[in-house]
Amino acid sequence: MYSQNLIETIKNMDNNDYEFFESTAFEYHFNHLKNHRLRKADFKIQLQNFISGETTKISFQNFDSYLYALDQLTENGSQKALQHGIKITKPLTWRQLFLRITTDIPLPKNLKSDHLDDVNTKVLKSIFQQLLSIIASSDKNETGRKLRGFDEFLKVFRSNNNQM
Repeated sequence: MYSQNLIETIKNMDNNDYEFFESTAFEYHFNHLKNHRLRKADFKIQLQNFISGETTKISFQNFDSYLYALDQLTENGSQKALQHGIKITKPLTWRQLFLRITTDIPLPKNLKSDHLDDVNTKVLKSIFQQLLSIIASSDKNETGRKLRGFDEFLKVFRSNNNQM
């Protein structure tokens, strides 16, 4: 049951997550477990044989490497994979989030590039981090509710400033 859950988790990864998983597992195997005789091509073949079911045996080092890589993909990734066989994806990075939310909107016209010096950029970064910390919730609906509430607050604040 647990090995099948592990196999299903690895099989269900998208290409980017699989490549990250594979390279992280190999690097851990090579660098931390000190198996310097293992070639990357052989490691890939062993992984493919494991997830395709061609072999029912894997080494403890490979197993350890797979679990380590899953934990690097997401918090408690190895535990989740063994227990539930769920789809695991790498967490969203700040950069990915910022690109997702800003690529389709222009900057305000009155914002000049010299306004965003190092000090103001750090303040902007702090505001963004604090906002996400405030609205973050393990429940999607709660996160959405907090985001909409904060958006309404900013709209009211903006309209009050425009009236002054």
